[in-house]
Amino acid sequence: MMRGIASVLTGNLAVLAFNAVLIFGLPLFLSPTEYGYWQLFQLYTLVLGYVTFGVTDGVQLRYAGRQYGELDHPLFRTEFWLYLGVVFVANLGIAAAFIALAPDHLRAQIMVYACVGAVLFVPRTLLTMTLQATFRMTAYATITAVERLIVVVLTFALVLGGVRDIIPLLQADIAGKATALVLAVIVARSSVWGRLASARRGWAELVGNGRAGTSVLIANLSAMLVPSIARWMIEAEWSVAVFGSVSLAFNTANIVLVAVTSVAVVVFPWLRLLDASRLRDVYVAARPIIMSTMLSLLLFCIPLMALASWALPDYRDGLRFLALMFPVFVYEAQLRLIGTNYLKAMRYEKALMAHNLIGVATVFVLAVVAAFAMRSLELVVISVFIVTLLRASLVEAKVRRVFGLRWSALSLAELGVVAVFMASAWWLEPLPALGCVALALCGYWTFAARPFAHGVRSVRQMMRASSARPVHGRAG
Repeated sequence: MMRGIASVLTGNLAVLAFNAVLIFGLPLFLSPTEYGYWQLFQLYTLVLGYVTFGVTDGVQLRYAGRQYGELDHPLFRTEFWLYLGVVFVANLGIAAAFIALAPDHLRAQIMVYACVGAVLFVPRTLLTMTLQATFRMTAYATITAVERLIVVVLTFALVLGGVRDIIPLLQADIAGKATALVLAVIVARSSVWGRLASARRGWAELVGNGRAGTSVLIANLSAMLVPSIARWMIEAEWSVAVFGSVSLAFNTANIVLVAVTSVAVVVFPWLRLLDASRLRDVYVAARPIIMSTMLSLLLFCIPLMALASWALPDYRDGLRFLALMFPVFVYEAQLRLIGTNYLKAMRYEKALMAHNLIGVATVFVLAVVAAFAMRSLELVVISVFIVTLLRASLVEAKVRRVFGLRWSALSLAELGVVAVFMASAWWLEPLPALGCVALALCGYWTFAARPFAHGVRSVRQMMRASSARPVHGRAG
């Protein structure tokens, strides 16, 4: 598992760097309005990337922990080509509907390009999810990194050449996705080319995976909609320029989650191989390590905010919202690394779906009131944090009930650090804010040091034990 984590982290650190170059580099060349349209395309692309019908999530749930060579490749080949056709037809319909309903020609063009990107991206995820589930992590990480590298190179070749029109920048993104699809087909060619199974078997497999993954899809889509709904409210009530400026803050905070998600991808197949008693031990050991690490990273967010505001003065008003967005990644990391993975590993996908749907409904109500009744950007962004905290608490409560664990005072201490960070980063200058967060973390570590040390010792013991004997799986 450690080799898988290392390879995926290496690839995703490259993706992290490429995304950071795009997020921070483009505002140096584009106006807030131009950057806002680029962010609108990214938002559309993000949403359409979830039009998977649950198939890819079903593959993860049903095949996680198996070896790639054990798969029924003729069946997977048939499923891939059927899936490509289904995704193409679905996005063709979405594009046609949006062309008819779009308020202007530019937005219609942006949506059409987003649909083209989805046709290239979603079938690829069927291949990459298969690679992830069968522990071929290096191949998955390489494909993702290559896509981002091509997008960065082409995008900056255009802007450095004087291009400011948004459409060529979208075409650069499409080129990256097309190249990544070709690379995925080459890497997973045994699941694409060769003898096919019957169309009936392929369709049954497609439907079976979709049925198995529907709950996880709805849960993941709901989680994505929490920040996306808030961003849509901002774009609808304010302007594309304001939307672009605030989106810069959203995406800056989201950079950290790329590394977090990369680890979560490796963790899930491993969890599926553990029996229930060991799942509980891993949870008790891992939670204090994860939360202590994520909270400590908040200390570095203060100078990052100051640096970003200095480098991008035109976006300074939007970058203030980093004070409210950085704490989101603390609880989102908890959700992705342990909460969501544990509920999926124990096959509580419906509970995960219900919790995330509660979050979507809550953020919709809060964001509508904040945007249209109170016209407060601050409250719109705070609603994202409130709902993320709510989702994390609901999911953790479910996991604790399953394992028979009680809540500890450490959870309140974690919330205290987050509250100090939000207040000081919003109201104070960087140096006083840094001092306040450092003091809060010192107080927190007086409570967290013992659970953290115990967790580290337990994880080391588990690693030694698993290297000494094979792990007996539950997957299948």
